[in-house]
Amino acid sequence: MADAILTALGKPESPMKAVFIGTLAPATSGWWHDLVNGGSKGSTFVMLRQGDRKRWDRWPVIQQANPLTRISPEFRRRLLAERDAAREDTRLKAQFLSYRLNLPTADESEVLLTVEDFDRTCARAVPAREGLPVWGFDLGGGRAWSAAVSIWPAGRCEALAVAPGIPSIDDQERRDRVPRGTYRDLVDAGTLRVAEGLRVPRPEDLVDAALNAWGEPAAAICDRFRAGDMADAAGGRFPVYPRVSRWSEAAADVRALRKIAADGPLAIADGSRGLIQASLAAARVKNDDQGSCRIAKAVHHARSRDDVAAALVLAAGVHVRSAAIPEPARPIHIPLD
Repeated sequence: MADAILTALGKPESPMKAVFIGTLAPATSGWWHDLVNGGSKGSTFVMLRQGDRKRWDRWPVIQQANPLTRISPEFRRRLLAERDAAREDTRLKAQFLSYRLNLPTADESEVLLTVEDFDRTCARAVPAREGLPVWGFDLGGGRAWSAAVSIWPAGRCEALAVAPGIPSIDDQERRDRVPRGTYRDLVDAGTLRVAEGLRVPRPEDLVDAALNAWGEPAAAICDRFRAGDMADAAGGRFPVYPRVSRWSEAAADVRALRKIAADGPLAIADGSRGLIQASLAAARVKNDDQGSCRIAKAVHHARSRDDVAAALVLAAGVHVRSAAIPEPARPIHIPLD
């Protein structure tokens, strides 16, 4: 319907004008998001009233996004009641952010890591690089990035990603409709590498970047469908293990990440926090009727940069499994005399 209306606007001598009014939620993508995020240009005028996520429960912020509260006492009382309820219930908070502040927010059940748990990983003291780490890889294709996450035995966590060189980083920002400078800042920080002259990063580029940054791992894990590519890129320099991505295995890895994020020892190094945070914000979890969950890979225009989050889940899973393996029992010597 929207395409038909927008197309009709361009017909010669057409007096037709269209006014769209609504909220960005509950959808997180689509023509409405593209129209709003594209901003005013040409004959299109866009006005977006959106709250501040960090100060979401402050009345001036709520009033700014809901100007009718200035003339409707009843509406004002209703929003205040909804805000108070949202302070006590994370599910209601997601609804309030989405529908009242125009900040599309997933329900907590759809979020890979809550903000509180991510903050815990940043608040912990980051251990030194001691022992051999385990790596998780997510190899991208097409417009997607390729990502690697390294977790050391004591919980230190670092990440890096490789983006295509074509189109340029600036063009990728515009295409993905992210704030200007978002990807450029990651490149400047050294956590996002660019495969110059390539439209699809090579697995070798990611492996070489990881080896140069972290040294050799105890093991690396990736999705079984890309295990052959990873093994070729590794060239025998470290073992590569495939991970089956059925619901049960995927759910175990997600639970592992949430466990070490909430209770430790996961501690994200300062230089990797921006890259991981941006990816976690884009990642969404899909739940089934049996209580299992897995990352729901976003495919809409390949704009959702959840590649690092996918690698983080794999690395967390193998980290927890390796830590659970008991050390060999020492032999007991019984003297005979």
